[in-house]
Amino acid sequence: MLDEQFSQSYAEARARFRDNAARAGARLTSAVLPFAKGRDGEVLATDIAWLGPETPRGMVIVTSGTHGVEGYAGSGFQCSLLAEGGSTWRRDGVGLALVHAINPFGFSHICRVNEHNIDLNRNFVDFSKPLPAASAVYARLHDAVVPTAWAEEPKRQADKMIDDAWAELGERDFQDGVCRGQYRYADGLFYGGQAFSWSNATWRACLASLPRSAKHVVHIDLHTGLGSFGYGEILFPLAPDIPSRRWASEWYENLGLRTAGSSESSATAIAGAMNQAVLDSSLGRESLSITVEFGTVEFRRMFEALRADNWLRLRAPAGFPAEAEIRKELLDCFYPSDSEWRRSVVERCRQVLARTVDAMGERVS
Repeated sequence: MLDEQFSQSYAEARARFRDNAARAGARLTSAVLPFAKGRDGEVLATDIAWLGPETPRGMVIVTSGTHGVEGYAGSGFQCSLLAEGGSTWRRDGVGLALVHAINPFGFSHICRVNEHNIDLNRNFVDFSKPLPAASAVYARLHDAVVPTAWAEEPKRQADKMIDDAWAELGERDFQDGVCRGQYRYADGLFYGGQAFSWSNATWRACLASLPRSAKHVVHIDLHTGLGSFGYGEILFPLAPDIPSRRWASEWYENLGLRTAGSSESSATAIAGAMNQAVLDSSLGRESLSITVEFGTVEFRRMFEALRADNWLRLRAPAGFPAEAEIRKELLDCFYPSDSEWRRSVVERCRQVLARTVDAMGERVS
C-alpha cells in the first residue's frame, strides 16, 4: 500500500529509504552530521541513492527535507519510487539522484530549521557580501513573533501585535514581510544564518560529485505547507529574468508553473534558496532548479505553529507541559495524516518527474 512508504519518524524514513534503494540496485552514499544526534539519539545523515548509468549525459535530482519536517512527504515519494524499482523513470542517458533528508536534524526533531535555528532555504547567500536586511515588517514584529513568555500578559500583547499587523497589511503582504528571510535575529523565524551551514556544504558537495559526463542537470526540491490542500504547485524560485526560466517554461508551463513572489503563486520570493546552488555549481552545464510545494493548511495556522515551535525549542523550560501538543500541531501543519493528501503528493511528483525525464531524454538523445 502507498501509505506504507510514508514514515512516522526520521529513523524509520531513513531505514526505509536505504532498504528500498538497496533493493532497487541503487548506489548509496551518505554524509553524517557530526555534531548532533536525532530525537531518539540516532545518527543523522543525508543519504543519496544514485540510479541509472554511471556516465549519464543528463541528471535529474530530487531532494527532500530542506525544511526538516517537510521531509516526511518527500521521503514518502522517494521511497515509493524506489519500491517500484525505478522502471517508470528510466531513459537512455539519464541518471537520477534521490537526496534524502538534506536537513536531517529538522527532519528528526520535527522542526523546520537546522541544529542552529537556520532556515536552510535562506542560507544560500554570498556571506562575503553585505547580507540582505530584514524587511521592515519583520523587524517591527520580531519581538512579537518570538515573545519572552508563552502565557499571560507578554503573550497576549505579542498576539495583539500580530493581529494588528495582519489586519493592517492583509494576508499576502504579511506573509511576504515575515517570510522573505532575515539575517539579524538568530532566535527568530526564517533566519538565514551568518555562514554556510553543514547542510549547505553537504548539498554543494553533492552537486560537485555529479558525473562530469552530465551536461544537463534538473533539480526538483520537494516542500510542503503553502497553497491549496494537496495541490503540488510547481515553482520557479529564483529571479524570473535568469536564462533557466525560459527552460522551465518550456518544460512545465502546461503543468501550472508559477514564479515565486508573483500574484498567482502561494510562495514568497526569498533570498538564499538552496536552488541557487544548482546554478552556482553549473561549471559549463545547462542547469535548472524548481520547487514543488504541496499545500496543507491556511498560512495563519502554519505561522502560529512555527511561532510555538520556535519558542519551545529556544525558550521553553524543561518539561514544558504543552510540548507534545506543539510538536503534533507542527507535524499536522506540514505532514497531514490524510491518505488522499499523501496519494496526491506521490501522483503529482510522479507527473513532474515523468515530464522531467521524458524531456531530459529528448535533450540528451
